[in-house]
Amino acid sequence: MKPNLFLIYTIFCLTGCSAQLKKGIFSVEEGISGQVIWKQGNYMPSSDIIRKKKGKGIEREIVVFKLVNKSQAISENGFFKINKKPLAITRSTENGFFEIKLPPGKYSVFTKEEKGLFANSFDGDGNINPVEVTSGQATRLLIMVDYKAAY
Repeated sequence: MKPNLFLIYTIFCLTGCSAQLKKGIFSVEEGISGQVIWKQGNYMPSSDIIRKKKGKGIEREIVVFKLVNKSQAISENGFFKINKKPLAITRSTENGFFEIKLPPGKYSVFTKEEKGLFANSFDGDGNINPVEVTSGQATRLLIMVDYKAAY
């Protein structure tokens, strides 16, 4: 009987944690947490059209590498190929929320798409989607997957 109670309690806890992440309530204390947003279509500014589209949260595989510079990656039509092993891989919920525990350091974060790894943010040194994790902190990150959007 006791093992059954433990199993029920474990399932209840896991379901509660999963439900919290679906709502964007994060629990990771050191690493990266945030949301993946999909944007598609026309986002061009216009004086006669008010655009209310903001994108929507999506489920994606998120791939994290030690900081990657453009010179270390192969870029093809806006997608990347990285010839080194990722440090971590996670998946966002259907609403786009994700979290991943990582030690302090500098990382590059990508989403996995059909045509390769995607990232659209760079720093002044050519590092791809750089994110820094500091000791005891969760770095918040909004990942915009917008290769099918026009601005």
